[in-house]
Amino acid sequence: MRLKKYSIKLTSMFLSVALIFSITACNKKSQDEKKEEIVQQEENQSFDEYMESLLREDLVSDLSIYVQFVENPDNFGITDYNKAMTSPSKENFDKETKQCEERLAKLTSYDYNSLTEKQKLDYDTIKTYLENRIEIKDCCYYREPLSTLDGDHIVLPGIAGLHASRFFETLANRKIEDVEEVKKFFEFYEAAGNYLKDVAQFEREKAEEGLFMTEERASEVLKVCKKVVDNNAKDFVTSFNDELDKQIWMSETDKNSLKEMNKDLAKKYIVPGYQAIVDAMKAGSQKAGKTKGLYETELGKKYYAYILKSENNIDLTPEETATILEEAVTEWLVERDAIIKDNPTIQVSINEKLAAYTDTDSVVKTLNENAYKDFPDININWGVKDMPQSMNGFAMGLFYPQAIDSTQALHAIYAGTMLEPKTSSFVQTIGHEGVPGHLYNYCYFMNLDISTYRKFIGWVGSTGTLEGWTTYIEEYAYKYMGLNEQEARYLELARLLELGIVERVDIGVNYEGWQLDEITTYLQKTEPLYVLIAGYIQSVVQDSINSYGPYCIGYIELTNIKEQMRERLGDRFNDKSFHESYLNVGPTTFDLLKQQLLGQ
Repeated sequence: MRLKKYSIKLTSMFLSVALIFSITACNKKSQDEKKEEIVQQEENQSFDEYMESLLREDLVSDLSIYVQFVENPDNFGITDYNKAMTSPSKENFDKETKQCEERLAKLTSYDYNSLTEKQKLDYDTIKTYLENRIEIKDCCYYREPLSTLDGDHIVLPGIAGLHASRFFETLANRKIEDVEEVKKFFEFYEAAGNYLKDVAQFEREKAEEGLFMTEERASEVLKVCKKVVDNNAKDFVTSFNDELDKQIWMSETDKNSLKEMNKDLAKKYIVPGYQAIVDAMKAGSQKAGKTKGLYETELGKKYYAYILKSENNIDLTPEETATILEEAVTEWLVERDAIIKDNPTIQVSINEKLAAYTDTDSVVKTLNENAYKDFPDININWGVKDMPQSMNGFAMGLFYPQAIDSTQALHAIYAGTMLEPKTSSFVQTIGHEGVPGHLYNYCYFMNLDISTYRKFIGWVGSTGTLEGWTTYIEEYAYKYMGLNEQEARYLELARLLELGIVERVDIGVNYEGWQLDEITTYLQKTEPLYVLIAGYIQSVVQDSINSYGPYCIGYIELTNIKEQMRERLGDRFNDKSFHESYLNVGPTTFDLLKQQLLGQ
């Protein structure tokens, strides 16, 4: 009996000890979990704060960025901003490289596994951008800010016009009616003039490095800049005056005073900037020696590979990209020829249907009535404005993003005088720039629950995913105008073939060293009609590299994702749900889009 009692007592003691150990272990585990949870929360908060600090740094780093993306600086905790535009100098290029390296080191110091899923996508997106930029730290002088197609000297007057429009919109939104505040606009003139002088100096340095543009292109740049000098920056002056005349709160005396100031300051800052480029073009053209193409040096090829990756948001080599383009062009040609065989008079039918659209309002109205059948409804109130006169020579239309914190109720795209009503390009441009194109895309992203920094950096750095989207939606815009599936696809294919063929030549010329005979051979076996403009295509791709890439490569990547999702979902797939899923990822690279949508 004693033994039994002892045994029971011993068993009870063991159970008590076990229970104490269990309670202690649970308490310890609970404390450890709480501590780990606190550490993770602190890490998450620290990461969010880092994203906010990057946003503020970038928004105030350059006047042209600040005036475009900030409406009310108080919303970002901004008390001051850089009154200059970032010079393309070697010194600034090296500073930017160092900054990217420091940012990458800081970014990778975070424990990736402790981040939230949204933070991980921010991390991955920004890491990709930083790594790509660091790759070209030795390629400073391969950049060319003065393309004869869309160089800074060409677009700057138009940017000034867009800035003037946005400047007065911002004053109105902030309910500011103060002449002294209006004078702050002229910070732009001083910054632009100094920037142009910096570009001129950069071109002189390029000449010293043996990387100056061809004499023929220098002559074209000189001609454009000389015209601005001779007319005392007329386009700059006119754009500001036009916006000034719309201000009903201001007296005529004040308007006239500001117009005089406008003219004087344009002459003081803008004209000398353009004159500096004129002088640099003359000096550079006198340099002996042959201008090197990108394909002729390892650094040049490295820079070109970077452009393809960063601007198209892909992780492919030029060789891989060329193969993808060739396969796509071959498929598009077969598809287009089959449509023509089936319907030889298709263009006549298209022209008849589009003849009903005689003005921009009718196209906007039709897009609004139809787009939300296939795309998530975000209720955008938008319209079309006239593009600044100085941009009409090189652009059909454009979308100039609103400030990140915009309170603007009416959104707008800009249409140029080259647009002809009743044509496919008329419909294409308004859909591409408006809804469901750039304007829609931007407004959608701004409403997403993601970091403001990715909204900003993604928008300025995701050219391929953005232009791929706007090329993709053009076919929908055609259908909304009453074209049937075959007619809309025919127009889309015509566009894709132009983009794809020219981009393949781009890689051939700039990376593989194609000369005119090799371009002609490729065009002859692909689309013989293009042989007639082989020389023109050559000059386009030499002068403005990869200008067609984001549109066609972006389209190819987007539609590949769509087809894989269609195969995966089968009967459950529909366009609207795909578009919503795609858009909800937010601005990033195609590899990360595939990871999010396909788990690749």
